[in-house]
Amino acid sequence: MDPNTSLPSSAWHRFAVGAYILLLLNLVVWETWGAPAQRASIYSGLLLKTIPLVALLPGIIKKYSRMHVLASLLMLLYFTEGVVLVYSEWHRGWYWHSELLYAAAETTLSIAYIGFAGTYVRTRNQITHR
Repeated sequence: MDPNTSLPSSAWHRFAVGAYILLLLNLVVWETWGAPAQRASIYSGLLLKTIPLVALLPGIIKKYSRMHVLASLLMLLYFTEGVVLVYSEWHRGWYWHSELLYAAAETTLSIAYIGFAGTYVRTRNQITHR
């Protein structure tokens, strides 16, 4: 266990998987029911956003450190999309089923996953390399 953190690596893994699955659910709700893109097919947006996350999910659940690192790099794309949409939709205001709400959740969850996964990989590698 890392002396700088009071939680074991398995707890950080659970937090990372939770943030990952919440992001995936946020994207599914956003693209199907919440605020789907008006100029594109529901399925194209849904597939484009969720297939990369679903493809990495088995490796993340099995605690493969490389999958967490790869998913963290992928999260930068979701973070960027969320920040751009929050900035561009800010003038419309916060209301239920607005793109702003889902984009803010996407930004928050992607940052949370990067932090949790990074801490998990760091604490796991410190334990195995002693």
